[in-house]
Amino acid sequence: MKKTLFTIGTALFLGFNAVAGGIIIQISSNSENARAATLDHYYNPEIGGGEYEIGERVMITVIPPDPYYYYYHNECSYKFIGWEENGKIVSTERRYEFEAISNRHLIAKFETPTPALISLSTFDYGHYLKVDGQDVGNPKGICAKKGEPITLTATGGIIDTKLAAWKENGEIVSTDSDYTFTVTEDRNLVAVFEILDPKITVSAIPANAGTVNGAGTYLRGEIAEATATAKTGYEFVNWQENGVVVSRNARYLFTVAQSRNLIATFRETETDISDIIIPADKGIAVVPEEQSARVAWNAVENATGYTLVINNSNSELVCSLEFDANGRLESLTFGVGLKSQDNVFGVRVTNLSENTTYNYTMEVIGKNDVVLDTKTGTFTTKGGSNVGIEDTLPATSQPSIVGYYSLTGAKLAQEPKQGMYIILYDNGTSERRVK
Repeated sequence: MKKTLFTIGTALFLGFNAVAGGIIIQISSNSENARAATLDHYYNPEIGGGEYEIGERVMITVIPPDPYYYYYHNECSYKFIGWEENGKIVSTERRYEFEAISNRHLIAKFETPTPALISLSTFDYGHYLKVDGQDVGNPKGICAKKGEPITLTATGGIIDTKLAAWKENGEIVSTDSDYTFTVTEDRNLVAVFEILDPKITVSAIPANAGTVNGAGTYLRGEIAEATATAKTGYEFVNWQENGVVVSRNARYLFTVAQSRNLIATFRETETDISDIIIPADKGIAVVPEEQSARVAWNAVENATGYTLVINNSNSELVCSLEFDANGRLESLTFGVGLKSQDNVFGVRVTNLSENTTYNYTMEVIGKNDVVLDTKTGTFTTKGGSNVGIEDTLPATSQPSIVGYYSLTGAKLAQEPKQGMYIILYDNGTSERRVK
């Protein structure tokens, strides 16, 4: 028997060249985009109908556009009504099975008007699409209701490219990245992108800690030079990009392949922590300022390092700093400064917001990265009527004062009214205080 497959169309039905004794089953669809298909014994679909022996089992099904490849917009759907034969619905099942007794012509009926299919091209190689502001990846097309507005946005994609135009049938239909139109019929849109020269941006954290140079537009393959010069009171730490250290040299040379956003981080050469009172039982104190905070902590015996993490009130990371056993900064996310003085370490954390509450966690690291101690607390930066809050322990947990001493170790009769002195507590700890 010779078998000729049918091509599905709205109004075009093709037939088979039948051999005597064969049963011809014709299937079609009233939708241009939802197909009708026969299934073999392994349930593999084959578009169109076929020729069968008398009594042979026939399985037919409907295949709307695959949601894996097509984005269904605004509850768009191909609502299946049923299989129609001679003007009557003979089955409402998407998969319809029957015996081949006589020639039949079955039409897959969908609710009208059926959706429009907007085919898309060039949404690959990393380019992405938004539909009405929602990220949908890079679909092959969009199922959309007719008569409704839709906005397509070309976004992301290969770095250093931008949308040049939306085209259809070779003609420009829009040069806007956001293309809004009312869906009336199937469309075949092409997003055309243009390649841009890479741009290098450079900045400093803290912003007033130094000067940076090297920003500009470059050709691919060109050698770029980013330089950082610290101002008095600061020293250069490293160049970072997306939170990753890319160079520890103030003069950073690299080959331009794409746009980059480089940040030069600086730290204070000295952070004055002499006026900070460290609660004896806490071992750490924070003095908030408007857009920064000074942190001081006591050295811990056998510690090989310290990690300070500051989060905002939403538990989002603000910065993370790692120090060696001597309180020297080893890595950071952005703008810090530190000073090591005797057995007390300190750091100024910058780039904070005014009148904002932050949470901090200090981990004392021992050998083999064992955490020896963890110190936590909160502080609020100054701003407006907020005077700032130093992190201290409740009065009931404070140790008792044994006596007051000068910096040379001489015992004082009473607490001084001014100057710097040492307080000795009954638990054997001490702290410096300045009035």
